[in-house]
Amino acid sequence: MVRVRRSAWLLGFAFIACRYGYEDLGSDANGTAASGAARAPTAGPADAQGAGAAVGGDGTTGSASESTQVGGNAPVGGDATQTGGTTTQTGGASSQTGGTAGQGAGAGGQTAGATQGGSTGMAGAANCAGAVALTTNAAPTVAPAINCAYPGALVCDDFEGGQKPYWTVVATAPAQAALQSCLVHGGSQALWAHSALATSPIQMQEQLSPTVGSGSLFVRTFVYLPSSASLPNWTVLYEVWDSPTKWTNKLSIDLQPDGTVTLNNWAGQQQTSLAAPAALIPRDQWTCLELEIVVDKVNGATRLYLDDTQVITSTGATRTRGTRAFCTVSLGAVSGDSPIDLYEDDFVVATSRIGCK
Repeated sequence: MVRVRRSAWLLGFAFIACRYGYEDLGSDANGTAASGAARAPTAGPADAQGAGAAVGGDGTTGSASESTQVGGNAPVGGDATQTGGTTTQTGGASSQTGGTAGQGAGAGGQTAGATQGGSTGMAGAANCAGAVALTTNAAPTVAPAINCAYPGALVCDDFEGGQKPYWTVVATAPAQAALQSCLVHGGSQALWAHSALATSPIQMQEQLSPTVGSGSLFVRTFVYLPSSASLPNWTVLYEVWDSPTKWTNKLSIDLQPDGTVTLNNWAGQQQTSLAAPAALIPRDQWTCLELEIVVDKVNGATRLYLDDTQVITSTGATRTRGTRAFCTVSLGAVSGDSPIDLYEDDFVVATSRIGCK
């Protein structure tokens, strides 16, 4: 079984859309075991504003995840736009506040075709001409009605047209993200995410309306992993939560140091991790990852598809939800012991199979 970890991170202000069919069926545990070996929930240190203690990390078996602040409002985090120095085409040095270009950021910029010597206040890949940094926001608006070609779609984001007002963007400096046009899967823009450490995540969250408490839920995204990127001991790619402000039960897709991905189930505090050698993300090409969740407190199931091929599946009756319906998805990067740069595009959440075409 692959090791599962989770890192503490700050969410604080997402307040929308989960009021639609929130389906609170009873009390739920807010705490989970700290990352590493299994143990009882423990409170982390108080946040910088003294607003409340962070509830541990998660972990028994080793996948990346994050718990959020409980009690009081957690700070949203640093601005996504940092004040980094110029980065050379080959991924040379940038200022510390702009991220370490040498560990994936600068090299990622070279892969993306970053302009030599360009400086937008963002490290590495975001020096792509015209890249626009995402900014943290405390009060996102309600998402508009979904209008895309996928049956049962709840979220459709191809990252065209700039930052949307209904995204909840959390970026703890020096983590940062941008919409850039140098490396895309489709259209003219894709998301670039730079996570510095487990304590420095970048995630973009969206609320599901209606929420999903039964039936099927599918989450698909395309991921590009540059060959120059050194992988941390874990990296969260995306997650599905049952709360708009903190997770009490969730499922996540995590990237491992060897390039494989794991399907991690924390629903009902079950804490299981599934992996397979075929679940490997190749370098320097766009790869489609689609998570399927059959949502049920007893007879659920989980599956992961890579480029439309099923590579991971749960076996037997599986608990895939806790006491509440799923209502939040998050996309971006949260990394373990070193920085990482990722590109993501064409993000869709639906109640029917999406596919990669």
